[in-house]
Amino acid sequence: MALVVALYLLMIKVSMKAPIKLEMATPFECGFNSKKSNRIPFSLHFFLIALIFLIFDVELMLILPFPLLWKWNMNPLDWYITLFLFFTMLILGLWYEWQQGALNWDV
Repeated sequence: MALVVALYLLMIKVSMKAPIKLEMATPFECGFNSKKSNRIPFSLHFFLIALIFLIFDVELMLILPFPLLWKWNMNPLDWYITLFLFFTMLILGLWYEWQQGALNWDV
């Protein structure tokens, strides 16, 4: 135990770095001020569409293994009820996004 503590303290001492100076932490600007902002405009609506696509893609990946359940002798009624509930939630989520206007590209 003492060896572990000694190694830990040695590691802390060896890994200590010099304090960061404020001038060194700022980016190098080549000696001139830029005339415009360097930020690229980003469409929030595009981000929402991409996020909705990602959610539906993950849900599709959850649906794909269902045919393998037939090999495990799952009760067909349980299978149909599970898929029905899953698709119902999927359709309700899509309907909600549509009602909120997230799928309307003419914003």
